[in-house]
Amino acid sequence: MHLPLQPPPCTWLRQSAVSHRGVGVEIDMDDIRVPFTKEEAIELQKELLRKFASQDFQDRLRECAASHGTHSLAFRREHQELVLQLQVEVLPKFGFEASLDGVVRMTEEIRALKYHQEVADNADDIDLLIWSCGGRPPKPPEQRHAALPWAEATPVLPEVYFVQVGTQDGYWMVVGGRRSGGLVVRQSEELDAETEPQILAIGAVVKELEWSDDLLHYRKVSGEGPEQGWVKWRSRRVNLLESFEGWLPAERF
Repeated sequence: MHLPLQPPPCTWLRQSAVSHRGVGVEIDMDDIRVPFTKEEAIELQKELLRKFASQDFQDRLRECAASHGTHSLAFRREHQELVLQLQVEVLPKFGFEASLDGVVRMTEEIRALKYHQEVADNADDIDLLIWSCGGRPPKPPEQRHAALPWAEATPVLPEVYFVQVGTQDGYWMVVGGRRSGGLVVRQSEELDAETEPQILAIGAVVKELEWSDDLLHYRKVSGEGPEQGWVKWRSRRVNLLESFEGWLPAERF
């Protein structure tokens, strides 16, 4: 069997062939991808643009941002799910797997074609739509965006980028102080030190600066509360802070 001259776009192929000795063999072509053309990329992008520009999707984005705030991990997770739901509806039509892995492969294919101006412009418009609620907006759009039908409903917001941190990086989340909603913040490590009028709220993430017995000197990274101070990290053998791993706004580093 010969490979077709014009195979379906972006499909993974496994074909039987005949070797030069006339013996039937099976060629595993899992690592060979049929080239993705500019025309196919533009058609795919236009379908995504229609879906992301829909009123329903934009309303759901705004609800997500209002519920979680645009800097929270919960926002990032739900935002990804909302975008992925529409992407997987489109990807199979163009030979991509309906999964996050398929999105990654599609993104690589599109990136390879960004030297075509229309492909690059469409990619910018898609970014503008999926980050219209804030959180991680693209670079400020050029003047051409003013003519887009969704431009007025999509304000340009300051760029916010995120950095991933692990448990070994010294970041902590407030989990104790449930009766008061957080932890009392001292201005120094002294027992008789003055306290801040505002507590460090449950859910706040801080960077460790210094440890002293049962106290932690911190710098706040996200959440509500004083920017710096000293808090108890343990009370009656109960930990009030929990090691944090995840994504944090890069502007706070």
